[in-house]
Amino acid sequence: FISHAVASSYRKSRGLIFLDIFDHPQPIAAFEQIHLNKIEPFTLVIRQHNFLFEAVWDGNEKTLTECDVKQPRIWSSVTLYSNDVIARRREWFESFIKNNGTVDANHILNFHHFAGDGDRTNDVLMNRNDELFTVSISLLHRTVNDSAFHYFDLQNGGASKQLFTHQPQPAFTNEVE
Repeated sequence: FISHAVASSYRKSRGLIFLDIFDHPQPIAAFEQIHLNKIEPFTLVIRQHNFLFEAVWDGNEKTLTECDVKQPRIWSSVTLYSNDVIARRREWFESFIKNNGTVDANHILNFHHFAGDGDRTNDVLMNRNDELFTVSISLLHRTVNDSAFHYFDLQNGGASKQLFTHQPQPAFTNEVE
């Protein structure tokens, strides 16, 4: 996907679109049905049951791609990083996965704090002349019985955690509507 020209205004914040999709009992159906005309392009990672999807709105059309739920992936903003930098960030992530064996939430958090090659303008914890920089790290850790959402405020040093309990989802459901 390629970077887009930012419009002077949009019909609705894409962050609110995320909440609309997140609140829906079937987020994939919500993404497929939601009207996105005059909404800024975005990429959203959706887990529904035991399936993982990359949902992309490029400003003209939606693309929904199923991802291997067991294969670690990294996403980088096409508006912030060139294709070369995105490829480097992918290499850092692949090296991180290869070198860490079992990866847990603490490993992922460490990656977000320290991964890169010393180029602060493109490291995972990015800072471009104190004008554009990483302001927070969010981490969702899911287990069979619950999910924990961690938020780390990098500007003020704050952190919060919210725990959600849920019923285990079967690997496949045959829902009839």
